[in-house]
Order: sequence, then structure tokens, then C-alpha cells
Amino acid sequence: MKIGNRTFRVHDRVMQTKNTEKVSNGDLGFITGITTDSKGERLVQMDFGGDRKLTYTPEQLAHVDLAYATTIHKAMGSEFETVIIPIVKAHTIMLYRNLLYTAVTRAKKKVILVGHKPILFMAVHRADISKRNTMLGERIRLYCKAYHTERNALPELQQAG
Repeated sequence: MKIGNRTFRVHDRVMQTKNTEKVSNGDLGFITGITTDSKGERLVQMDFGGDRKLTYTPEQLAHVDLAYATTIHKAMGSEFETVIIPIVKAHTIMLYRNLLYTAVTRAKKKVILVGHKPILFMAVHRADISKRNTMLGERIRLYCKAYHTERNALPELQQAG
């Protein structure tokens, strides 16, 4: 079944890319069938394991990707029998030890590194992750200050405390 520039076939490996009631973003499954309903609309049956056998309309396929290969970020939280990791110069901007660690720990049995040894050594020794600019610390401080101010202003909370 062709949708835009993507072709879905029976037995294709797929990944859900949006949370729904029965499947979550990142869940992997297989296409088990492609049929046509009584109105002539094409439907795709998928099996995500267990009792999660679902039927998708062409519109719902916007939330499914083919999953023969995926990014390290999309693979977080998942495990695979074998993980193949390209280690090439073109990826040096994002190759840090923590990303490599994440990729390697997705494998249950086998990791295959393909590329250049010097780039691998660079990634292993590159741990200087840029400081993240978040407001989390400041928000925690403001919350604690507001909590203590409120607690001190209410006599009943002082007695209960």
C-alpha cells in the first residue's frame, strides 16, 4: 500500500510515532495484512504483540514509520537483538560518549560498529556535554520559597507541621 512516498507491505517492521490508547510512541510491530473494507478504503492490520492487534486507516498511518532502521533517540527505551552503529566523520557533531553508550546498551546480544576507529576513539573520549540552559533549578528554588512563605503565613499549617 503506497501512502505518499512510503510503501507499506505485509511483514514490514513498523514503529508507532504517537501515543494512542493501545500503543505508545516507540512501540514496534509488524504489518500482518492489508485489506479493503466494504467502502473501498484500504486498511492495514498491525500486530504490536500481546492483544495489541490493530487496524489502521491511511490517515492513521501518518503516526507509523517503517522500522528497519531507526535513530538512537527513537530507540531509547527499546531493546534489539542486534544493533548496528555507523561511526563516521559526518556524525562527529553529535558523537559523544553518552550517545554511544545509549546506542550500545540498546543491544541484547550483539553490537556491530561500522566506520572509522579514530572517530570511535574521539566519541569515547568526548564527554564535555554542553551545559543545558533550563530553568529547573530556578523553578525549584521559587517553589520552595513560595511553599515556605505560604506555610509560615497559615497558622493551621504550623500546628499540623
